[in-house]
Amino acid sequence: MHRAYKYRLYPTEEQAAKLNQSFAAVRWVYNAALEQRKTYGRAQGTDYFYRDSGFSGPRQSKELHYGSKGDQLGMADDEELKWITATPKDCLDTALRDLDQAFKRFFDGLKKGTGEGYPSFRSADRNNSISFKAWERRLIGGVSVAHPKVVFGQDCVTLPKLGRVKYKRHRKFYGDPKTVEVICEGREYYVILVTKHEFKAIKHKGAAVGVDLGIKLPVCLSNGESVAPDVGLEVLEQKARKAQKRLSRATRGSQRRKQTKQRLADIKRKQARRRTARTHVITTELTRRFSYIAIEDLKIKNMSSSAKGDADSHGKKVKQKAGLNRAILNVSMYKLREQLEYKSEKYGATVKAVDPKYTSQTCFECGHKSADNRQKQDKFKCGKCNHQDNADVNAAKNILKRANPSAAVLGRHKSPSKSTVLGLASKKPTDLATTKASGSCFQSASVLKMTLDYRGLRDVR
Repeated sequence: MHRAYKYRLYPTEEQAAKLNQSFAAVRWVYNAALEQRKTYGRAQGTDYFYRDSGFSGPRQSKELHYGSKGDQLGMADDEELKWITATPKDCLDTALRDLDQAFKRFFDGLKKGTGEGYPSFRSADRNNSISFKAWERRLIGGVSVAHPKVVFGQDCVTLPKLGRVKYKRHRKFYGDPKTVEVICEGREYYVILVTKHEFKAIKHKGAAVGVDLGIKLPVCLSNGESVAPDVGLEVLEQKARKAQKRLSRATRGSQRRKQTKQRLADIKRKQARRRTARTHVITTELTRRFSYIAIEDLKIKNMSSSAKGDADSHGKKVKQKAGLNRAILNVSMYKLREQLEYKSEKYGATVKAVDPKYTSQTCFECGHKSADNRQKQDKFKCGKCNHQDNADVNAAKNILKRANPSAAVLGRHKSPSKSTVLGLASKKPTDLATTKASGSCFQSASVLKMTLDYRGLRDVR
């Protein structure tokens, strides 16, 4: 099982300058190789050319090496480009392999009709990364021995041609690193390592649960528990809107515009990190507590599609739909399912996705389906058997029922007490949906519904 770990790097000014130079070298090699291929294509009288059409470069990605490619790229005799050799060779090899794979995906897309775009040139705004192999083979006493190229300590990581770089190891990683990547996001540097580690099979003793994903309550369980919206994300969203207005008023090319643009980018990165951290908290608790997790098979791309329309046919309620799309993306529905699926392997849980149609309109007790069953956003009342429940909890029970009708605990979970719930209710912006008092990120949906301002948002079903 492959797992990725991401840690914050704290390079010195000299190390940061070397990293930036390496980023530039990798971009140059990638763009030079792309231009070479495009030039060859134009010489053949076509915009596109296949890898097997006589191109002088190596055909297989595993054969692509910067050392054998340097002459073709005009590197051998150009003194002005010697600075590129200060970058580790692994990084330059990876750039060529990335380009080769990009062309492979493009031509495979042409055959399959998937519409994979033609490889584009890399820019300094979006492409600042270098990749290393974590191990290399060395001859010691005539015997080939695996030797680590990247060494991770408690507070420093040793990188090729950079030396020891400080980093924050906020959690332990399992297994030996296979590949290591250094990236730059704005003004921050990170190291990402991929490991392969087989976790021991765990015999899970938890119960089964259904999970309903929504806007007002991001996650609601069939046992009556739910996760409150993250107030901190709302605060960051307000700051982002303010920065966006300031950016639109700033003069193009001015220092103020540059600073505001950087400020907006920092806020966006904070939002992304907070969403990811919150999703990890939720998914970890779910996979630890429950042995069987039923979720909705939602098509997030269709749900968050734009309503602008085109020049001939304008969309309706564009502003409202844009706000709904932001709310959907803030919930991170796709990432939540993705994390549940890979964490279930570690904790021994089972995850099953089911069709979410009419789960909010169907009575869990008698199966009666009608839009009139849900006269209010948060309340469900069956028009046939008069069964009443929280609308999201009823939907979560139906999701579990569709996934596993024979579940013994179906609809019989004991909801937490009010005292416990009230102790969990926290509205601090710094609270990532969890509290030190209970260690859980879930609370009663019924009590939570009474304390939330829904702001006119409608759930998507």
